Amino acid sequence: MEQRMELKLTAWAHVTNPEVIKQYPKGTRVGGTPFHPGKWLRMLAKVAHSYAVAKEGIDGFTPLLRDLIRGRDDDYGLLIGILDRKTPQERGTLHAVYLWIAHVSGAVEKRYLVAEIHLFTNLGAPHYHIVVREL
Repeated sequence: MEQRMELKLTAWAHVTNPEVIKQYPKGTRVGGTPFHPGKWLRMLAKVAHSYAVAKEGIDGFTPLLRDLIRGRDDDYGLLIGILDRKTPQERGTLHAVYLWIAHVSGAVEKRYLVAEIHLFTNLGAPHYHIVVREL
């Protein structure tokens, strides 16, 4: 039987316009725009995949994200998430991408290349972790 994971997202905004701040108290919902989580997660997968290929090379690279990127799979929670682990950021960096190796213990020890993407680092945005490939 196929198991599906429920996808929950939280959106945030950093408002600096003093007129907007005066008009709307902190925590006020000002309005919304259509948000498509699948498209957002596909974009993260594309960034992670392309960064890993640029850094590690394409030879011997067996990608795990191909079906997500091409829209053939929508089980994003299997390979994309947010962990407690956060790589320290360099000051003055707007966006950051890091690669690190995750060790998974079980019946068989496995290692995975993980891309950590931190967009808008100066605004306190989340660190996304994307499993790029098995090593």
